[in-house]
Amino acid sequence: MEHLTDALGHAGKARRGGDTVERARSAVTHRVRSTIRQLDAVHEPLARHLRHAISTGTYCSYPEHPVAWDVRLTS
Repeated sequence: MEHLTDALGHAGKARRGGDTVERARSAVTHRVRSTIRQLDAVHEPLARHLRHAISTGTYCSYPEHPVAWDVRLTS
């Protein structure tokens, strides 16, 4: 019964195969955005850059051109 319940989605409809992929995509997008929000408190310029540079969706991407960073933390 547990296996059957796990295999069915809402209203007893069969889960589609893409649901696993969609859940993974959604989880990655959530984690990337959450991490950038946390980074805002530590290094706001880097967080701003990543917020604009990282693209999430079916594929995640970051620009291939080199970016020079000074990562020293300031008080």
